[in-house]
Amino acid sequence: MKKTTATTKVAAINPELLEAAKAEYFNAYPITDDMTERQKKYRQEMRDFYVKRIGGIVRLENGMLFIFEKPSIETSFCFGYGDYGRSDDESARIAHKNCENIRQKENFFRANMDDFLSNYSWLGYASKYKKANELGKDCYGNPVMCCKENNGMNFCFFASDTRCLQTVGLPTETDLKNLRKECERVKAAFLKRLETYWKKYQGTKLHTWTYLRD
Repeated sequence: MKKTTATTKVAAINPELLEAAKAEYFNAYPITDDMTERQKKYRQEMRDFYVKRIGGIVRLENGMLFIFEKPSIETSFCFGYGDYGRSDDESARIAHKNCENIRQKENFFRANMDDFLSNYSWLGYASKYKKANELGKDCYGNPVMCCKENNGMNFCFFASDTRCLQTVGLPTETDLKNLRKECERVKAAFLKRLETYWKKYQGTKLHTWTYLRD
């Protein structure tokens, strides 16, 4: 894992793209003079909610926007042991040991980063949950499709054709290059946030527990 500190400078989201994304959300949740205060408050809360979730943005060559959701810092971890309500002492011991191990900085960082990168195996990232795929390909080697979000806004996501209800084409080589570059920026920003969290709390605020699997 690339070394990052809480003081490492990370580039901000492209301001022009951020404004473009905000405009999409603002148009989706318009606020007009004839609305009640309650309606206006709800619309503003929805705008703020979606804007705060933006971690990164790429404008594709087809004009659509791809949003990298800002990763959340996970502080709750549970570890299961056994199966069908039965277990042995060794399995229980390992689960309890995992509760201790997650309080180590390296393991805490890796767990959080795996959660984030597991969404981007199609950009060549490996995680605990998924192997890295060839750039722009799914786990079966098929190209991922650019799919229009079903929300009336100019946003897209990438998936295999079986999950893509409204296909708008394949990402270009330039798109994939820009997506990978922006994902690296989001990753660096996340590492910086993790460093800040760890410097303040270390493992003292983590909630861990074990459970016997059904």
